[in-house]
Amino acid sequence: MRKLLKLPAKRYLNIIFMMLNIITFMLLLLPAVTTNIPLWWLDNLVNLQLQWSFLALLLVLINVLYIKKFSAYSLLLYATIIMHNLMPLYLSPPAKAPITPDNHYLTIAQLNISYDNTKLKQLLPILTDSRFDLLVIQEASDTQHESMEKLAHYFPYTFGLSPTEATPSGMAIFSRWPIAEKQVHDLGYKSGQILEAIIQMPDAKPLQIYSLHPGSPRTKKLWQLRNQTLATIAEKVVMSPFSNQIVIGDFNCSPWSSSFRQLQQTSRLKSSAKGFGYIASWSLSANPVLSMLTSVYIDHNLVSHSFQVIKKHAKAVSGSDHLLLITELVI
Repeated sequence: MRKLLKLPAKRYLNIIFMMLNIITFMLLLLPAVTTNIPLWWLDNLVNLQLQWSFLALLLVLINVLYIKKFSAYSLLLYATIIMHNLMPLYLSPPAKAPITPDNHYLTIAQLNISYDNTKLKQLLPILTDSRFDLLVIQEASDTQHESMEKLAHYFPYTFGLSPTEATPSGMAIFSRWPIAEKQVHDLGYKSGQILEAIIQMPDAKPLQIYSLHPGSPRTKKLWQLRNQTLATIAEKVVMSPFSNQIVIGDFNCSPWSSSFRQLQQTSRLKSSAKGFGYIASWSLSANPVLSMLTSVYIDHNLVSHSFQVIKKHAKAVSGSDHLLLITELVI
């Protein structure tokens, strides 16, 4: 420490700059080279790929203006790894078959409304859009049941609103089509409930949908429980006889998290967001610039390969720090 204090200021700043580059590069590199990050805090840091990408570009700019060493190499290195991590979100999978009027269409809306949302009345006209065949809600508190019940006037079939169901883990499913079967899978811990519904689509095979909202992985224990929930979902999908399957919710992890990748690998489901870019589904700020800088991509909709994704878009809504996500699918 004494030796560091005696160093000239410029050399001291160069050391800090070098350390920042090493940390940033490692956090960008990890999701590219491994699908298993065993440390809970490191897995959480890897979720912030957009922020590390911004920091990398800032470091390159500082290098060009002030350090002036290996600028071209650092730019090439960072650009390569950032493109490797982010570009797959923007690359659309090839269409399997042409879309015709005879296909079966399905539009799903999902929203984490926030337990302390005080603007539910303003949300109702948005959530009751006639285009939505299914609406999946997270973080619906007991005090919001009156507003949730108003949604039932627009969606004939519901799951999670009855007194015995009581919005498990704050979740509810609203459907314009009959819910043939429904079940709550309780994994035995807080936020460890999974909603399973079998929905009878018109003139099509039934749809099996799983809704989940595991707790935020703020500690090692909560991280392990989150991972356990995703692993359980993957197992249920694999064992299911249904060909039309959807896993939807606030996963509290990004596409770069180890547990998310393992869920996709085991379940063989595809992300409905592939080809539609980085979706800043949750953010600390409502300011457009700060919103992107503090955002994390944690709300997801995974679908079986029987579905083709037509469109996916997001919309800011009143009172929630999450975006309303709308996914249009066709079988």
